Amino acid sequence: MTHSPPRLTRLVTRRARWVLALGGLAVVLAAIVGAGALGKLKGGGFDDSSSPSSQGRQVLEHRFGVDSANLVLLVSAHPGSTVDSPAVATAGRAVAARLAAEPDVRILTSYWSPGGGPTLRSRDATRALVVAHVTGSQDQADKAAKLLRPRFTGNLGPADVATGGPEQGNVDVNGSVTKDLASAESLAVPLTLVLLLLVFGSVVAGLLPLLVGGVSIVGTFATLGALVRVTDVSVFALNLTTALGIGLGVDYSLLVVSRYREELAGGATTTEAIAATLRTAGRTIVFSAATVAVALSAMLVFPLFFLRSFAYAGIAVVAVATVAALVLLPALLMVLGPRVERLSLPWTRRRGQAATRPSTGWARLASFVMRRPLLAGLPVLAVLILGALPLTGIRFGLPDDRVLQPGTQARQVGDILRGGFTSQDSAALQVVLPQDQTATAYPAALSALPGVARVVTVDGVWSGGAGSPPPGRPPRRCPAATRRGAGCRSSRPSTPTTPPPSTSSGRSARSRHPGRRWWPASPRRWSTARWPSRTTCGWPGC
Repeated sequence: MTHSPPRLTRLVTRRARWVLALGGLAVVLAAIVGAGALGKLKGGGFDDSSSPSSQGRQVLEHRFGVDSANLVLLVSAHPGSTVDSPAVATAGRAVAARLAAEPDVRILTSYWSPGGGPTLRSRDATRALVVAHVTGSQDQADKAAKLLRPRFTGNLGPADVATGGPEQGNVDVNGSVTKDLASAESLAVPLTLVLLLLVFGSVVAGLLPLLVGGVSIVGTFATLGALVRVTDVSVFALNLTTALGIGLGVDYSLLVVSRYREELAGGATTTEAIAATLRTAGRTIVFSAATVAVALSAMLVFPLFFLRSFAYAGIAVVAVATVAALVLLPALLMVLGPRVERLSLPWTRRRGQAATRPSTGWARLASFVMRRPLLAGLPVLAVLILGALPLTGIRFGLPDDRVLQPGTQARQVGDILRGGFTSQDSAALQVVLPQDQTATAYPAALSALPGVARVVTVDGVWSGGAGSPPPGRPPRRCPAATRRGAGCRSSRPSTPTTPPPSTSSGRSARSRHPGRRWWPASPRRWSTARWPSRTTCGWPGC
């Protein structure tokens, strides 16, 4: 591509005002469409629907009616009392009953329910849990969890209640992303404007890159707004949209405006300057945009919509920024003409000199780098290596409540669960056993693994490789016709690391991970002593 398309040049030079009018209308429409997208973006997206763990979760949900724990109420007794004191126990049962009465909530277990067990009580006996499941799709569950927090957070008289769990974590993450975007924009835009004013020496010229960046962001929001109607899009795509939109808008506009000013300073007319700019800087922008878009498209092959969302947002930003820089910006320059130098800063040199005279400092630096590439490159390489040293201790994993600020309620509850409880029943994992003959051998072998507290199935409780019937209940068996699968639910004892916010993650149903507890699922119902209300006979398999 050695010349800009003549049609594009004629369009932006002869129909500049029409181009700007249509562009302004498109931006307004994009803002309307994009504003509605912000509330529809989803959290999560870290699991592969074709992975064994996701398939196991789907079997448990659709065939067995199993609900995973995604909401936790942390009941904390006031100083001087414990969760076993009559007043706190009464308050705990009351809040559990109130939560069970909510239309979108199913109580899975609580410390005060029959068979609640000591693992739902903290080591110092001052805190206990009510574990529940918020029903509905991800969006419906997020909305319900957002409404539940103010209803169930606060003082209960003898105890205080705080909400946590994956759903509350999603609510806090979505709120944090929106707040962080506003903070980042309020900081990045003024700083970028100051730098642009220093570079161009003109208020008008300095505002143009920010204008292109704003158009890129608004256009991408509209694209995401259209995509959320047909596919899942992660809320984290907003971060990439803002950062890349401003970056590419400034980058591409610098090329266009700088070249345009140089052509004007060289004696070219406005039309000639725009034609030359599109021929040179335009070619660079197209090549750069294609490179970035191709690189980002690699994330489309991943099955996780969290990663695909970055490709959606990134490619959209590149496309909109390219159109804005090659169509809207030249049309605006055509209307402005030499007035692009208006509102020049007091210390700016004469326009022609400012536009054409090269910087002697940068020229000397470039000459030094060309003459002594090793001498210039080795220090830079050393700095890069030094900056990468912390990555030697990096540990990759799925995000949980620890991505939030320490003062966030979901983060505080998560920290207490990790440090104050013997196991994390609220973050239980699930396993489906495909054959009935494995229902005894598998739990026995699993319970013998280091760190496993116990294994509970429809046939009994295993600990250290030895099994026994459920306390107070003889083992029951389902008819052979219905026992074509069995499920286990597991939770990990407290360790420095925790499972991801959703038990449907890629590791959630894998038995080879040690340090987890297992809970049963029956072909008809999901229940143990911790879920007595989910079965008519008090034990699954009936």
